[in-house]
Formats: sequence, C-alpha cells, structure tokens
Amino acid sequence: MKKRLFIGSAVLAFVVACSALVILLRKEPGYQGKSIKSWALQALAPQQEARQEAIAAFQQMGPKAVPQLAKLLERKDSLLRRTAWSLALNLPSGPRQRMVKKLQPLEAERVHIAAALSLESFGPEAEKAVPALARVLVRDKALVRGYAASALGRIGGPAIPELLAAMSNKDTNVAYAAASGLEQAGTNALAAAPGLMMFFSSNDELRRNLATGLLPKLGPRVLPFLKEAAANPDPSMRMRVAGLFPLVHAPREQIVPPLLLMLKDKDAGCREKAVAALGFFQLPNRTILEGLLAATNDPKTSVRVAAIKTLGKPSLDTAHVVCVLSECLNDESPAIRTEAARSLGSLGPAAQSALPDLIRLGGANQDLVSLAARDAAAKIDRGKGANGQH
Repeated sequence: MKKRLFIGSAVLAFVVACSALVILLRKEPGYQGKSIKSWALQALAPQQEARQEAIAAFQQMGPKAVPQLAKLLERKDSLLRRTAWSLALNLPSGPRQRMVKKLQPLEAERVHIAAALSLESFGPEAEKAVPALARVLVRDKALVRGYAASALGRIGGPAIPELLAAMSNKDTNVAYAAASGLEQAGTNALAAAPGLMMFFSSNDELRRNLATGLLPKLGPRVLPFLKEAAANPDPSMRMRVAGLFPLVHAPREQIVPPLLLMLKDKDAGCREKAVAALGFFQLPNRTILEGLLAATNDPKTSVRVAAIKTLGKPSLDTAHVVCVLSECLNDESPAIRTEAARSLGSLGPAAQSALPDLIRLGGANQDLVSLAARDAAAKIDRGKGANGQH
C-alpha cells in the first residue's frame, strides 16, 4: 500500500511540474489578453452574458480564429495527465480523493465541444476547419460528435460530402449524427441529393429511413430527383417516393403532376400511395379532386378505399363529392360502403343529401357497415343542429 502511494505521489509531482512548464512555454494567439481556447470554453459558460461575450469576441476576431479553433479539435490530454488520473482512480478511497484534488482535470473532450460550438458560429467562414470537424465526427464520443455535425451543417458547401460520407459509416451513431448535420444544412445540402437518393433506394433500412427524412428538407430543387425516382422500374421505389412529394415545400403545380401521373401506374400499391399523398393537401383544387374522384373507380378495392377516405374533407365541389360517395354506399364491397359512410360523416351538414341512404344502410344490424352509417348520420344531424339548420 505504501509503495503504491509513494509511486502515485511521485507521478503526481512530476505531472504538476511538467504541466507548469508546458503552460509557461505554450503561447497561444488570442484576443483581449485571452487565448482562443479560453474564449471557446467561455462559449460553454452557463451564464448567457458570458456566452454572448464569447460569441462577440469571435465575431471581432473573424475567420482568422478558425485555424486555432481547428487545432483545438486535435487537442489531447497529455499522456502524463491521463496516466496520473488512471493511477489516482485505482488508489484506495482516501488517497484517491487527496490525489484527485491536486490533479488538473481531463479537458480534451470539453475543449473539442467548445471549439466545434465556436466554429458553428462562423458558418461558411469556417470552411478551413472542415477536415478537423470531419475527423471529430467519426472519432469522438457522441456528445462531441453532435457538435461537430452541427458545425459541419452550418458550414455547408465542402462540409456536405463529409457528412454524406459519414452516413455510410458502419457505426450507426455516426450515421445518425451525420444526418443531423445534413438536416441542419437544410436547403444548403442539395449537393447531398444524389447520395441520399442512393440510400433511399438501398436495402439498408436505417440509412433509407434517414434519407427519407432528409430529402424533403432539401427544398424544391430536390424535385427533379424525386420525379426521376417516380419513374423507376422498381415499384417499391415508386411507392416510397410518392409519400415524399407533399412534404417538399414547393408550389402545388410542381408537386401534383407526378402524383396524378402515378394514379395511372400499373402497380396498385403505387396508385394507392399516390392517392394518400394527394390526400395531404387541404382544400384540394379542381385538378386534385378530379384525380381522386377518378380513383374511386379504380379496379383495386384498396385504391378505391384510399380515394374515398381522402374525400372526407371540404373541397371546391363538395356537392359532387357527396354524390359520388352516396353512390359508393351501394357498392358490393363492405369496405367501400364503410369508408364512404365515414367520409360522408366527416363532411357533416354538407352531406345532408346522403342522410336517407345512410339511414337505410344503418338499419339495426351491428356489422361494421351499419355502425359506420349510423355514426355518419348522427354526425350530420349534430352538425345541422350546431349550424342552426332545420
């Protein structure tokens, strides 16, 4: 025991002496008498005022601070310090506590976080730090990795290929972090579109799902890639891409045509997905409405059910919709009759003309069709009362 304590104390004294020498010899460039490292660490301060002061300092320093921040991303705790901590943590409780109080803390991880966070504030001006941030993204622990990915996303441009490459990393945590960086880049990550489309068409479920979430965030300029995928020979590819169109923030006239075209797809699953995608639009215009109404005559029951379901909301021609849905109440398929009743009920008083057919269909039976018809009739009646109709 005494021997271990003596060795630990000797190592501690040596580490303290070497640390003091390093501090004396190291002369880092700084600003207003503080080193870049000090300003970066201040950006992590719990006090908002201190963080704002650090951000303002970096704004004053400008891009000339970027190379030093990039160097901080490579900072390692010295072998002596790591050894001292390893020895200290293996000592008995009493000696361990005394030794730990005298040791300088391990700080490499915190410095990496501070540097990445500070680089993020520079945005595209931190381009020179991309290689260092990319190394941190695949090398460091999860917390640091997240800050590095976020910084790369804000930088954009040359950082996008690095984030896309990291999505292929065998470590799924790295892939998730890279995806968050691309999400941070938003429409500035358009250069990632071809690579994301490859993930989107792959059998790798994790990366396919990540790509599915990212592609719509690239904005309207991603539409050519989606349209190309909508013409892919593989029906599973066409089905997946159908759901992305309404998620892209673009004018309807750019999104709707490929979906209307897909309503004529030879694969029923693709037609059904196209119907569901068109159902995303509130108050569908005449073109969308005509496509959905035509789909109620599709040869596949599942497509008809999907179309009928989407029609259960206000449109520019509700009277025509009610007429079509009322006809569906007489269909031979129970699924069609049930969904038609539900959609009529959703339209409320606007579907008043369908009440006689719903009452007839409701009857006294307890099957699903009858229950749906009675529920729809009740909703229409309640709506009439709420609107003061008699």
